[in-house]
Amino acid sequence: MRLKILLFIFFVSCHISSAKTKIDSLSTSLEYLSDYKKAEVLGNLASLTYSTDPDTSIYYATELLKLSEELDYPEGLAKAYDFLGYLFKQKGLLNESATNYFYALKYYNELVNQERIADVLNNLGNIFTKGFEYNNAIMYYKKSIEVAENLHDDERLSRAHFNLGRCLIRSGQYDLSLQSFLFALELNKKNKDYSRINKTYNELGNLYYEWKNPEEALDNYLSSLNYIDSVRNNGRMRGMLYNNIGDIYLELENFEKAEFFLKEALSIKKTLDDKDLLISTYRNLSELYYQLENRELSVDYLNKSIGIANRYIVNEELMITLNSAPDIFSAFPDQFKKSEVFDFYQIQNDQLNLVADLQKELQELNGRFMLQLSYEKYQMAEANSMLQNKLSKTIQIAIPILVFILIVSLYYFKRYRTVKKFEAERNKRLNEIQKDAEIFISDYDILKQITRQ
Repeated sequence: MRLKILLFIFFVSCHISSAKTKIDSLSTSLEYLSDYKKAEVLGNLASLTYSTDPDTSIYYATELLKLSEELDYPEGLAKAYDFLGYLFKQKGLLNESATNYFYALKYYNELVNQERIADVLNNLGNIFTKGFEYNNAIMYYKKSIEVAENLHDDERLSRAHFNLGRCLIRSGQYDLSLQSFLFALELNKKNKDYSRINKTYNELGNLYYEWKNPEEALDNYLSSLNYIDSVRNNGRMRGMLYNNIGDIYLELENFEKAEFFLKEALSIKKTLDDKDLLISTYRNLSELYYQLENRELSVDYLNKSIGIANRYIVNEELMITLNSAPDIFSAFPDQFKKSEVFDFYQIQNDQLNLVADLQKELQELNGRFMLQLSYEKYQMAEANSMLQNKLSKTIQIAIPILVFILIVSLYYFKRYRTVKKFEAERNKRLNEIQKDAEIFISDYDILKQITRQ
């Protein structure tokens, strides 16, 4: 086991070293490159660093943005704004993220890059969901679905339906959420995308939990767990699932199993240093020990849940914890000083103010960009696609009709020619008869005169 760990550390360090060498090499070559090649390299550097060093990635994306503005280079501008949208979202700066995504959308529309249009619309849906702006979030997810449908892109279609389902849970539209998840699940199973199957079952568990059906929630969490070994780097997902399963057992008052799964989740999440996941697990452990009337552990985990959160940015998990705190305050009043209780409520008030400010900013951004952005190229592309589909269907219907009309026309044309030919012959024959009759009458008159004489 120790040898495996050492080998793993060796391979990871080699990978990091290789990536660092590549970054250093690209950075060094920048001064010798032409402007457009330099823009390409800056994009690659932003891509190489966004998951390991977000601040450095922001620097490269910003440099790409500046250079692309000088060059009036739409591809570079779209890519830079796209990177910045993602990076600011990861840092919790949702209004900055939305602003950059709106600009990315503007340039992707100019480039008629429908794949990235679908992705950015989906990402805007995520931001508006995090900002509790559910109606606008649903609108962006539906726009992303429309584009993915036009592209016949199952992966993007599944992703948008999955995120739409998550948003619909938060807005309390459980029936519609179920429809979106089941649609996504069907696509994922058809394409044997086991990672997405795993995530979709987990979200179905969350849906049934909110729908007050813990047994069905547990079944879906366990179904998700069946696919966990098919997920690469599955530590975060496993920790999330253990936390969710522990929460369900807590709901079912099976405290022994709840404690087991929550402790397992905590041991995983501590190694990942994922604060949002830790906040939720600490909160569930606090609730568990509250139910078991262990005031010391309940208060300790509550403090940990609130203490590790960044109170100066909007945090959904922190909001949930703060909403559950008053029950523990009232149950164990002797465990808290008045100043501590006041601080909890101050944090809650700060979060509510942050949410209100964020919602206002997102609404203003949405209004401004939806008015300013020209969707003409995208709409034209979409209209052309729709027109082509309609023409295709019309042609499919029209061809047999045209063939029928042609056959009927040929028949009547042939008949017309036959009739005309017959009429011509008849008229010729009548003329001949008339001439013969005139000759006969003339001869008869002559003969009559001779006879009289």
